[in-house]
Amino acid sequence: TDDLIEAEIVKIKHTVGMLKEYVNKFEKDGIFYTIISVEDKTAEVTFKGETYDEVDNEYQGDVVIPQTVSYEDVDFTVVGVGEKALYGCDNIRKLSVPLTVNYFDKGAVNSETLRELYWNSTMAFSKSVFVNPDAATNMILYITAETACDYDGNIVRNGVAENIVLTDAIPLQIT
Repeated sequence: TDDLIEAEIVKIKHTVGMLKEYVNKFEKDGIFYTIISVEDKTAEVTFKGETYDEVDNEYQGDVVIPQTVSYEDVDFTVVGVGEKALYGCDNIRKLSVPLTVNYFDKGAVNSETLRELYWNSTMAFSKSVFVNPDAATNMILYITAETACDYDGNIVRNGVAENIVLTDAIPLQIT
């Protein structure tokens, strides 16, 4: 009997944990978030659904991640982009990352169709944010003067072109 009660308690705790995770996820203006800390009022960008590969192309076109997002009358600071948050989003053309972002998980962005990435964060930019860094050949990365960067593609640093090489494979289209 005690074993059965203990097993039921474990099931209930598991269910509560899943519900808590579900409640911590929300959507605002077409962007999906997970609350990182209610106390610190922080959130990260995430994918739609329970797993990253459940829904494709939830983000398309121009995606502007805000510095803050309001949910249930609380303003949360957007501090990161979670693992594979933008994975499977083959139609993002432009992505803007705010100053408040202090982490961007590996493999978060599918880079093949991305043409412009505005990295307003002073956090170092790493090409590891791309699912396939070698596919980002026709993208332009806009970074601040202070931003460290290991990306060897097209870079505009503080408004000055540092390294621009366009390939013939995909025509550049900046709108």
